[in-house]
Amino acid sequence: MAIGYLTRPSSNCTPRSSEAVLMACLLFICLEVFQGNHNSAIAHLDSGLKILRSMGCSKPHAHAKSTSAHVNGAEQNDLMYLFCRLDIQASTYLPGRQTLYDLPTGGRPFLLVIRVPESFSSISEANISLHIQVCEVVRFIHPARQYRESAELLDLDMPLAVRFASPLSKELLATQKERAKQLDRWLNTMNAFLKDPKVVLGPQDLRGAVLLKMQQITTSIILASAIFNDQTEYDRLTPDFERVIVLASNLLMCPINSTEKVEQKPYCSFDMGVVPSLYNAACRCRDPFIRRRAISLLEHSARREGIWGSDVSAAVAKRIMEIEEQDLGSVVSAKCVPMEARIHNLDKTFVSGERKCFVGFQNGRMEFIEEWITW
Repeated sequence: MAIGYLTRPSSNCTPRSSEAVLMACLLFICLEVFQGNHNSAIAHLDSGLKILRSMGCSKPHAHAKSTSAHVNGAEQNDLMYLFCRLDIQASTYLPGRQTLYDLPTGGRPFLLVIRVPESFSSISEANISLHIQVCEVVRFIHPARQYRESAELLDLDMPLAVRFASPLSKELLATQKERAKQLDRWLNTMNAFLKDPKVVLGPQDLRGAVLLKMQQITTSIILASAIFNDQTEYDRLTPDFERVIVLASNLLMCPINSTEKVEQKPYCSFDMGVVPSLYNAACRCRDPFIRRRAISLLEHSARREGIWGSDVSAAVAKRIMEIEEQDLGSVVSAKCVPMEARIHNLDKTFVSGERKCFVGFQNGRMEFIEEWITW
């Protein structure tokens, strides 16, 4: 209702500031996110994205002619990037959601924008560069998933090994290869930046570097999974999952081999941090030690990172582990969890204002499991 009021013309025929409307929308998103009202937050986000499109904000003001226009263009660019980041965040949180907004290019050729530069001058520049790569990976995953699912549905009577071995088209495979190339290039550029003797980083920048490296690993895992024939292929990425846990433990200042539960002070941020990476490791890594360590870090970190919350992420990941390991006896390695028992798809529906969500699981036998999860 408030957004609708702001978008209506005022009584004195003075056009309302588009920035004011979008800032109000961001405020509502922030309030809903920090109250744990995921549905309302995403609804406000989608409204803001539609407002951006209706206002003709498909491109930043790259060639402002006046000082006033230049300021407004800069503010609009900042808002566009923020909404783009939130759009990507929502799509990583809800696997079935497609991104609604294109990455602003600032008047530069699109291919030039998405390529990793030859060098970084700051952690901030590395952060922006990685975010661009994450955007492109998320946008690639949706059509790749649709392609695989459509191929799998062609013949449900096929053996599991054949049904899940649905190759991508040549175009999608080429895109996947290019995205992997850019992620590797980002890591090499980042390592060169950190090794430069002229670069002096403070504690905050060093933590930022660790966080970015962890997010790069997670993004690479997600990208690689787009061409997996089945869930057992995650097992060869166990060393990568272990690196994620080590880096996350360093960021949370929890000793990696500690069995003692260390409670963390509540933490809130509008950006994604360690929670998505830990959640992905807890759900996709079937090594019992790494998986349980990821869940433990989530359970005791008390973090709210935008839409992502450590409490609900821990609860869902723990339930996935219980379902997959049910009736398997002692699980001593990832190989102990057969493909048929592994969860392939997951859908979450939240209840606003309540600490529970309705989750639908699908395992390798194409069986559906639906239940409420509380935390």
